[in-house]
Amino acid sequence: MGDQWFAEEALRQEFIVKRISSKPVIFPQTIFYSDTESGRAKLQASIPIYNDSNVTIVAREKQSFDIMQKVYPSATILLTPDIVLSSTMDDYGAVQAERNGVLFVTRSDPEKSVSDTTWEQLEKTVTQYGKACRHTDMYSDEPVTKENRAELVRQKMQEFCSAELVITDRLHGMVFAALTGTPCVVFSNYNHKVKGTYDWIRYLPYIRYVETVEEAKSAIPELLAMKNCKFDNTPLLPYFEKLAEVVREKCHK
Repeated sequence: MGDQWFAEEALRQEFIVKRISSKPVIFPQTIFYSDTESGRAKLQASIPIYNDSNVTIVAREKQSFDIMQKVYPSATILLTPDIVLSSTMDDYGAVQAERNGVLFVTRSDPEKSVSDTTWEQLEKTVTQYGKACRHTDMYSDEPVTKENRAELVRQKMQEFCSAELVITDRLHGMVFAALTGTPCVVFSNYNHKVKGTYDWIRYLPYIRYVETVEEAKSAIPELLAMKNCKFDNTPLLPYFEKLAEVVREKCHK
């Protein structure tokens, strides 16, 4: 939710305004409006749309939760982890594979905050450990349809299953690494969503949030040494069950 990808935000607002659902529930989101004249104006314009007692908005990290409570006090605001963390790799049909090399999952869009120089330094570090580098992103190379979307997600997740280590600045790069039990070094992007989501899964020893290239270099050998890591989302399940209860309640009224 915000002004960075405003076409998607406008679509969500249209859904609320047209009341396609009488008691809409917005699944886990980050909210971030830029501190610009345009960003502030768009935030103000969103208030009469979302600040409604019939609207439930789910924040996926604490900072967004606090912002939503402040800006939309009449709406019901819940705090729930990113919805992908409610699942496991088995749900997508991904399977464990032989792991080789390091997978770089990097942004090339306006949310990018890690410099090309940093990625080059990390590639050099990886090769010093005798590991090959591969590159991917969280985009699909083909249009996503209802017919192919499950298979495209499985294929993307399978890329993670075949890596010894993931290095990423993408939120769902980190999340896919978590689900597949793949050791991961994760950098933040330009807002709070990556760090906020990491806070939910910091109990997983194979996921490491870093803020500097030096921290990343230090983490690489330790994470490369980790084998047979397993994803466990048990601590998160009560939050998802609460969301499920809310959806059931809204659907039956």
